[in-house]
Amino acid sequence: MTVDLNKIKAVAIDLDGTLLAPDREVTPTTVSAVQRLKEIGVKPVICTGRPLQGVIDLVHKLNLLAPDDLIITYNGGLIQRPASGEVLKKVTLSLDDLSSLLKLAEAINMPLAVVDATNAYLLNEPLGRQSGYPKIMTKLPFSHVSLSDFSTSHQFNKILFSYDVDVLNAAIKEIPKDYYDRFTIMKSRPNLLELLPKTVNKGHAISDLASILEVPVSAIMAIGDQENDLPMIKKAGIGVAMGNAIPEVKAVADMVTTTNAEDGVAKVFEQLISARKHQI
Repeated sequence: MTVDLNKIKAVAIDLDGTLLAPDREVTPTTVSAVQRLKEIGVKPVICTGRPLQGVIDLVHKLNLLAPDDLIITYNGGLIQRPASGEVLKKVTLSLDDLSSLLKLAEAINMPLAVVDATNAYLLNEPLGRQSGYPKIMTKLPFSHVSLSDFSTSHQFNKILFSYDVDVLNAAIKEIPKDYYDRFTIMKSRPNLLELLPKTVNKGHAISDLASILEVPVSAIMAIGDQENDLPMIKKAGIGVAMGNAIPEVKAVADMVTTTNAEDGVAKVFEQLISARKHQI
C-alpha cells in the first residue's frame, strides 16, 4: 500500500512498547528524531494511558514543553498542554461508576486500583491478591481506601485491574457483556486491564487532536503496539504498527516499522523527514 507521508501534520505516539525501548527509556536516536520532526513542522504528540505525572520527566527529555505542545493521557480521557497544564478535553468516571466496577472486581476476584487527577488508590485486594499497578506506575502516590472515603462529586480518570497475566486473562472472560456496553475495557499491556468512560479511547483522541490542531484526521499519523492503540491506528490517516506489535495491530496498520528495540519510531520519523525534503 502506498502512503502519502507529506500530508502528515502531527504524529500521535504510544509510549510503552513504542516510543520507549524495552528498558522503558527513550534512546538518544529517538530524542534526536523527535526534535528533527518538530523542525520540519510536524507535531509529535505523546498518546499514553499514563497520567501526566507519570511521563513528565520524558516530556522534559523530549523537549515537548513549547506553549503549543500537546499531550494525550489516560488513553484519550485527558488532552492538555504540558507546559501550562491547560486542559483542552477531559472525560472522567463518577463515584457510581467506581462503585459498579468495584462490584465487578469483587465478583471476579481482581484487585482494583483507581486514579484521579493527582493520586492513585487501592480498593480491593481479594484472596490476598495485590494489585500490580503500584509497580507499574511508580510516579504516583498510592493509598488504601474504601468507597466511603470519596465524596459523591469525586471524579476519576481510570480504573485498573493489574495482576498475573494468566489469572487476569481468565478473569476477563468472566466480565459480563453489559460492562462492555457501559465502559471502554481494554489491555494496555499484558498484565494491565484498563476500564474507562465509554467515550474514551485513543481513536476518539485522534479526532479531538485533529479538531484542536484544525487539521483533517487524515493529516494525523498514529504509532502503537497494543490493544489500546487499535482505535487510533484504525482512525488515523496513517496507522503505523511497531515490529513488536500484537498481530491485531499489525493487521489494521498502513505501515509496519521495526521494533522498539530497533528505534522503530525514529525510523518512521526519518521517513517523514526524508519525504518532506524530497517535496522541497
